[in-house]
Amino acid sequence: MATGSCRNLGFGLEVVITVDIFIESIPDFGSASMKHLIAIMYMVTMATLAHSETAAIQLGCDGQMIEPTAKTSSSRTIQMTIASDKVEVGNLPAQIESKNAIQLKFKTPEFVGEYFYYTGDLFLIYKSGHLARLTCKQN
Repeated sequence: MATGSCRNLGFGLEVVITVDIFIESIPDFGSASMKHLIAIMYMVTMATLAHSETAAIQLGCDGQMIEPTAKTSSSRTIQMTIASDKVEVGNLPAQIESKNAIQLKFKTPEFVGEYFYYTGDLFLIYKSGHLARLTCKQN
């Protein structure tokens, strides 16, 4: 029998199902084809769940832009979109540097960013020396 898998790379999650092992765990309802039908229904359900978890997250972020010399701050509001393989900050596409369950690091030509999933904190470190500290909430 062949082995199948369902894999989701979004936000550090991964689901792998081995059909052979799963079929052996299904109670015998009188026919092998019933076992296979249950296994197929389970795989379709898991694939659907994995697909729904990879949907993009839309975040609204508010905070302060800290000036490097005057040490004053000004309000800053941006929209950020996080998908399984890309990030957009406002209209700027960002290159993902690293990604795990706690932190997402990315960069654009203007700044380097770090987003923390648990707290919703977003830090943007601009090449000009400015620092933006924002708190993000899902739209």
